[in-house]
Amino acid sequence: MKIIQYRGSHARGGYTLLEMTFSISMYVVILLSTLSMLKRDTMLAKSSLSTGHVELMAQELLYRLRHELTNAQGANPEAIVTAALDDQSELSLRVDSTLGFPNSGVLLVNRGTSSEERIGYANLEDTEEYFGDLTRAMQCTDATDHAEGVDLIWAGLAEPLAQQSGLSAEQFDGIADGLLGPVHFRGDGTGFSYRKPVDPAGGKDYLSGDKLKWGSDVSGTPYIDGRSCLVFDVRRELNEVSSRVDLNKDGDQLDVFDIGTIVLQRWVAGDATVDTDLFGMGPAAVIQERCNYGGDLDDDGFDDPIFLWDKATRQLDIKLYVVGGISNNNPIVRQVRTSIFLRNEVEL
Repeated sequence: MKIIQYRGSHARGGYTLLEMTFSISMYVVILLSTLSMLKRDTMLAKSSLSTGHVELMAQELLYRLRHELTNAQGANPEAIVTAALDDQSELSLRVDSTLGFPNSGVLLVNRGTSSEERIGYANLEDTEEYFGDLTRAMQCTDATDHAEGVDLIWAGLAEPLAQQSGLSAEQFDGIADGLLGPVHFRGDGTGFSYRKPVDPAGGKDYLSGDKLKWGSDVSGTPYIDGRSCLVFDVRRELNEVSSRVDLNKDGDQLDVFDIGTIVLQRWVAGDATVDTDLFGMGPAAVIQERCNYGGDLDDDGFDDPIFLWDKATRQLDIKLYVVGGISNNNPIVRQVRTSIFLRNEVEL
């Protein structure tokens, strides 16, 4: 009998080259997709952490400022030039009084005119009549002559004008978004000068009759002639061109921003033998647009001074823009603000 055998398929012991290539490709696709999801989740987590960190920094700085200004009495550092200054002088500038001005800072002279200039100074003479060791043409201004009788202010000041309507452009430096509507002001708004109740004996007797004794603790010692100020201090820059961002949302990437911290200064007026105290109030994360301090930082049509002090109402508005980490190639910026009604009568 003839036996007929049928040949069937036999199981193979491996993959063909085509099948192996296909399997590896699928594995790579799955791996890359997984890595992409992990990267995206990591970026989102970092962004959330950075945003939270920025908001925490801003709130902590605001808390420190509010605590420092408890019971403070505000001051508006203003003066009149009493001796003409030519555009080359770097020695000193004579005025009627330097009282209330920090021991070093920037002056805004002849504001709103073709001779407007910001002049830096490094010290005050004990006579309280001279700003010494001048630096001319600061913050994108030109050195010019200044005649006797013109006025100047501490550039850190942002002072609401008494008249708020019918103003021409040269009469004010900015328009802020106040709690009760637009506020025209002069100055840059990067600082605030003030005093606090003190007891020269070192105790807690702050009254002289029915009047408070005003001054400041300098190096741990209370002085009747003591003064204090908070001021923006530059530490680094952020350039829109190199960062490829439009930080202030004005439609270009051409602006440069100074990033710094708020520094507390305490000094004794008319006594250069007592060193000025300097204290950083928070991280170097506060931003201002270079050559436009107090300007619009969020393109809402209003300017954004850090400090806006109205001596008529005793109201101090504080607005901080704080920059933190990078998310999707954009710096994370947060705004915090508060208003403080100082408890004491203002200086006259």
